[in-house]
Amino acid sequence: MDPRLTELYETRARLRGRIGAQREQLARDLAPLAQALHTVDRAQGQYRKARDWLRAHPGLVTAAVAALAVWRPRGALRSMRWGLTAWRQWRRVQAWAGTGAKAP
Repeated sequence: MDPRLTELYETRARLRGRIGAQREQLARDLAPLAQALHTVDRAQGQYRKARDWLRAHPGLVTAAVAALAVWRPRGALRSMRWGLTAWRQWRRVQAWAGTGAKAP
């Protein structure tokens, strides 16, 4: 067998061993984050589920908002003001982060 090819295979084996060790070390280093990442994944799933439900039932959402506006007008106005402020801030953050969104 060609000595260069043998050397190449040996180098490849050493590199694969190092890569395996680095992967194991990375897995050990990131283990404490597993619970936090699991919590984030669950929260994202719940958010998507709620968003999909709201999109599937626009009539119920509209009725709930209208009932709230009639029953507690000050609370509804306060909530709308807070929502508008949060939306504007989000748009500013997106523009600042350079995601392509335009600042209001």
